[in-house]
Amino acid sequence: MKSSKYYIRVMRPIFQWAILTVDAISEQAAMRSALDQAERMAESDWERLESDQEPPVVEVALSKDELDEASVDVLEFMLEVQHAYALLQANLETGEGTFIAPTWLRQQSALMVADVTGDWAEVLAGISEEGVEAFYAWLAVQQRPTNVVDFFAERDKRRGK
Repeated sequence: MKSSKYYIRVMRPIFQWAILTVDAISEQAAMRSALDQAERMAESDWERLESDQEPPVVEVALSKDELDEASVDVLEFMLEVQHAYALLQANLETGEGTFIAPTWLRQQSALMVADVTGDWAEVLAGISEEGVEAFYAWLAVQQRPTNVVDFFAERDKRRGK
């Protein structure tokens, strides 16, 4: 089997956080002040802080064979591909989540927003359904304490099912 050369563009998400102290008259004012302060932080300040790095994500994969036929400048093409990212935040203590709308989303047409967010919703619904099914599967194999009565099983016994 003959090998081919591929051009792959990858992106590595990095999450950084800082704990800031602000004086404010309300929680909303404190959050605005903290965001203002964070925006003024130098890159060197962020680099000293703790961060989480997610695994790289492949954005684009092109075979050199495909590009030779199209006579495209590979680097120029790879740089022009537009991928954008949004952020989902999960509170692992409470099990609550929120969507943080990125600025690029506000600049898209209503149809583009509906298309992109529809795709996201479909994927997230699948993950949620898998989680619910996994929870019920786990629940089904759990042993009940002897003082717990399965109401539905008892009802079915009385009805002769």
